[in-house]
Amino acid sequence: MGGYVAFVGLVCWLVTIMLLYASVSICKAVAQNGRVMLASGLGAVYSGACAIRALHFLGGPLIRIACLAAVGGVAFGFRRASLKNTGAYVLLTLAVEGVSLAVGQKDPWALFASAVMVCGLCFLCGYGQPPGGTEIPVELYYKGKSIKVCALRDTGNCLRDPVSGESVLVVGTRVAEELLGIGKKQLEDPIETMASLPVTGLRLIPYRTVGNKSMMLGIRMERIVKEKRIPVIVGFAPEGLEDDRVEALIGGYA
Repeated sequence: MGGYVAFVGLVCWLVTIMLLYASVSICKAVAQNGRVMLASGLGAVYSGACAIRALHFLGGPLIRIACLAAVGGVAFGFRRASLKNTGAYVLLTLAVEGVSLAVGQKDPWALFASAVMVCGLCFLCGYGQPPGGTEIPVELYYKGKSIKVCALRDTGNCLRDPVSGESVLVVGTRVAEELLGIGKKQLEDPIETMASLPVTGLRLIPYRTVGNKSMMLGIRMERIVKEKRIPVIVGFAPEGLEDDRVEALIGGYA
């Protein structure tokens, strides 16, 4: 019995690793390998426990979803910005389990449930939504100051903060000048600016353009959406944006 439980745990450990990294890829996020390994280990322990006859109740639907969410939280962090990654992992796992049940037990309802999970995954990750190129108004708030800019939804912009893995809202120089008092010349030398300016929370964000790799200054601000303030990482393009009317780029379907 112990060997069977250990085998189930090992298989589930490997499968959990694959599903977690698949979720990261689907959401175009950045994985922290240590957290993924820890989360997959916890998932393996849970799966092994479910294989014990006395603990079969742990495989119930509600407990199963709660445990999957906990595994996703450990892998991606228990914060609002990580909810999409965790949701993608839960839906993807349930979809794979549904297909497995449909094939093994010839249960058409399991296949239907799997299809529903796939649809939910597509909706969560923005597949089937309007393509990039849409201009949308964005209002940013920082320490009592706010500014409104016109943003372009750019599906090719996959820039993310290397520390938190959050998507980065790229803005032009006007936002930096009005909210932080940082000029274009200071943005062009981000390392020196970080060392010389007493602005709390400044960070360096690596980025790549065609034929060029560099760093840009970034900071956590708040984006006002329907009178609610949502935390967002803002990166300041040192060269500004080519279009005078568009002053920000939102990656994907953020």
